[in-house]
Amino acid sequence: MPRRAKLWPLAWLLGVAAFVAVLGHLFQLRFESGELYPPYSSFRADPIGCRALYESLDGLGGLTVSRNLDPLPALGQPRGRTLCVFGVTPPQLWVSPAEARELDAFLRGGGRLVMTFLPHTWAPKSAAASTNAPLETKKNTERRFVGNLAENWGVKFHLVPLPENEETARAFACHTSLKLPRSISWHSTLVFTNLNPAWKTIYARDNSPVLIERPLGKGTLVFAADTYFASNEALLKERHPALLAWLIGPAAHVIFDETHLGVAEEPGIAGLLRNYRLHGLLAALLALAALFVWRQSVPFLPAAAESGDDGTHVAGRTAAAGFVNLLRRSIPPKKLPDVCLDEWEKSFLRSPQYHADRVARARELAQGQDPVVAYHAIRQLFSERKQP
Repeated sequence: MPRRAKLWPLAWLLGVAAFVAVLGHLFQLRFESGELYPPYSSFRADPIGCRALYESLDGLGGLTVSRNLDPLPALGQPRGRTLCVFGVTPPQLWVSPAEARELDAFLRGGGRLVMTFLPHTWAPKSAAASTNAPLETKKNTERRFVGNLAENWGVKFHLVPLPENEETARAFACHTSLKLPRSISWHSTLVFTNLNPAWKTIYARDNSPVLIERPLGKGTLVFAADTYFASNEALLKERHPALLAWLIGPAAHVIFDETHLGVAEEPGIAGLLRNYRLHGLLAALLALAALFVWRQSVPFLPAAAESGDDGTHVAGRTAAAGFVNLLRRSIPPKKLPDVCLDEWEKSFLRSPQYHADRVARARELAQGQDPVVAYHAIRQLFSERKQP
């Protein structure tokens, strides 16, 4: 085997390994930055993520922090737990009965639910609608969502334009007894209206509530019309520890929900392999596939000589050669003229140009002679028959 042919499989394997390594490195960089995740996910490390808050809480002593990746979580004992749902949109408050029951039981059992909304940057420009612009949240019949949490909890949404003559709008605290920052920057046109009397306004922008809280059973519910103050950028440029501490509340366990952002654990082949520890089987299958590709690419038998025939090859034959070979094996050479005359008589004996004496003469010529000599003699006999 040529030296180049021997080195080709090794070069192919090295190329594949290098490609897989580079691809894995690129995916690792994307996952580390969190750019693959939606805005305000606790997995994102860029400015519009909430990973800094998650890791900050996780670094505190005496506080347990976790992520929820189960679409229908079992929240367990709600007392002493805070569920953070960041980056929600109003249409997502249409939920199934099972989700509504789970959240209601969590709140009434003593849990704290903190729900912040995705910042809106648009609002109607007309004066009539500037302070009363409804934000419709329609029922999604295709997913069979049958309940609106906003209606159950007594809150509606409107859009109010941000000030055009200022760089950043401000939301001001309404309760000085809570020892919260007097004002914080606000980046969303979304506001709350038609509030149930149980709601308490914590922050307002232009006299419109934007951060509210209400008791529900033994627990508390918090709505915030913006999520910027919990983002990585805010924790770097405009940090408000007192507000974040109030937001989390007196909790021993903080849960960051990711399912509303579309990040959830779904059972698949990789999950089954991991759960049942079938990594060795997967490695064996990959090795078998590599060996199969190698076997198809590199011949292990020595190449045949290019010139001459060494007698080890079987030559191909045509259909005519096969028929002749069949005749040679089935009919003895001495009987071949008689067999040919028999077949000839079946087709041409009734023709008026052939007489019985000529046929009998042909029979005599076929007896006791070499088949080739008999063939030429019979052919000559019938040729003379055709002469006038």
